Amino acid sequence: MCDLDDFVIENGLLTRYEGMSSEVVIPDGVTDIDSGALSYNDTIIRLVIPMGVTYIGFNSFAGCTNLEEVVLPDSIEKIEDYAFSECVSL
Repeated sequence: MCDLDDFVIENGLLTRYEGMSSEVVIPDGVTDIDSGALSYNDTIIRLVIPMGVTYIGFNSFAGCTNLEEVVLPDSIEKIEDYAFSECVSL
């Protein structure tokens, strides 16, 4: 499981994930996921995005080749192009 210290969050914007957990649960309070924030992390298998996140940026999870499962909340309003590109295990 990931630690809160693994996330770089600025005013509700998740700008970067620095952990190496196979299951990533984005913390409550995040409203937007920045472009490339978790891209090319091949350790992530399961990703949980909490209620309250409304925006997923361009290439946010691109290249997460081992990502098999994503839990998306109903609060999502926009997912930019290529957010999950090269996620070949999805």
